[in-house]
Amino acid sequence: MKKYAVICVGVFLLFPAMAGAVNQAGLVVDHSDGVRVIKVIEFESETITGLELLQRSGLDLIISESFFGTAICAIDGEGQPADDCFGDPDGRFWNFNILNAGSQWEMSMVGASDTVVQDGDVHGYIYGAWGVTQPFTLKEELFDPIPLYQVTVTDCLQSWNDLSGNEDFDMTANRELVIRWNLGSLVELIQDVHIYVSIDESEEYAYLGHTGNGGATSFEWKAFSSGLSLDFWNGPEFGKTYQFRIFALTTSGDPFFHGPFDTTAPVRLSLAPSIQVTDDLLSSEDIPENEDYDTADDKALAIHIIDEACGHDPSDVKDVHFYISLDGGEHFQFLSRTGGDLSYEWRAGANWTVPIFRGGPEFNQEYIFIAYILTSSGAPFFHGPYTMTNPVSIQEFPAE
Repeated sequence: MKKYAVICVGVFLLFPAMAGAVNQAGLVVDHSDGVRVIKVIEFESETITGLELLQRSGLDLIISESFFGTAICAIDGEGQPADDCFGDPDGRFWNFNILNAGSQWEMSMVGASDTVVQDGDVHGYIYGAWGVTQPFTLKEELFDPIPLYQVTVTDCLQSWNDLSGNEDFDMTANRELVIRWNLGSLVELIQDVHIYVSIDESEEYAYLGHTGNGGATSFEWKAFSSGLSLDFWNGPEFGKTYQFRIFALTTSGDPFFHGPFDTTAPVRLSLAPSIQVTDDLLSSEDIPENEDYDTADDKALAIHIIDEACGHDPSDVKDVHFYISLDGGEHFQFLSRTGGDLSYEWRAGANWTVPIFRGGPEFNQEYIFIAYILTSSGAPFFHGPYTMTNPVSIQEFPAE
């Protein structure tokens, strides 16, 4: 999976005269080497243009004016000179996107100078060939900063919703919690941040890990995370509650550290249901007591993936594969694929079902299903497994 370094800068730090600004817009620049630069630009007028947004960002900018309008040749040191704006030997240029209400990037149909920027808008640029996909971005990542000297806990790096005092639902393969903090100007004095955890509301805190970087503003706790204590190497566990505390170690050693800074309340980690089985595709209700009653000529089960995993892009689906286990067996066999649909109806003759199961489900057999989503991006190659807790079976309607 490609790693993206992220640089977040509030532009009001670069332009103190704009401190009274009332509107904000986001700018996300993804370089070809994976470095991401995020800026929040403040402005007092009701609107500005997309070009003004770039110009106010403080990034080095090269543009070219022509009969067709303003072309963006280089941003932040990457790109082409003005007299050869589209002369990259690999056909790369600055693709211009706008983030929609669903946090999905959409390619702009007009140039930056012809777009209108309002409060809360986000513009994105990525250097690459035509149509290159810009990595996922959440508006909350830009506009919902953590209050000064506070610590929060979120579901994953793509979420900024504080779960303190609440419950986090994860799949087995995606157990993680992200501890975040805002230490303001103290970051200039810090060489490392140490994180501690209290389990099940214990008064004692155990060492969880460290960032190794004084400028870090978060710590990702999942299996085998960098900087993690061996005692917590396997990640957070279902059924437990966690509260977090951080200490910021200073470079000078005087004082030795700042803190402690704590989350406001514990968070509980629970297993999220990720597969639902219904009578057929038209039904949205779970099968009562895990037993479905059908006639001999209409045996069917519908399997639905519930994909609420944090950070998953719902459009990044290439195919979905379903697997089946019979009568409590531990071995799962390939059942079918869907070509991208998150639901699959298993009945006699269903498309893409493998021959051994093409006759559909049988009476008086118990079934457990798991599924995997194969991504179009390949980063990662797949999501899953999506699982269910209890087996389901089909029983024949009693004869009249």
